[in-house]
Amino acid sequence: MLSGAKVGDEVQTGSDTPRLCGIVEYLHDDVVAIRTSEPTSGIFGIASSGYGTSAGIIIQGSLYGEEGPSVRDREEPLWRERVKRLHP
Repeated sequence: MLSGAKVGDEVQTGSDTPRLCGIVEYLHDDVVAIRTSEPTSGIFGIASSGYGTSAGIIIQGSLYGEEGPSVRDREEPLWRERVKRLHP
């Protein structure tokens, strides 16, 4: 999704991850902000950190418009399931 991405680039998740598509608005070290167009308009922040052999990731987002809450309710379980597959 983000390998080699720069501010202004359009990015999207891979086929094994719930759909997230948008424009990179901010990128610094281990933090990225993406203005989304899919699954609906919004803004997502993704940050990662590591220490020794441990790693962590934070995904936080806001979906805009009238459809925001229903899209959130539909997509959140898919993201939770994807995270569980990364760390069973």
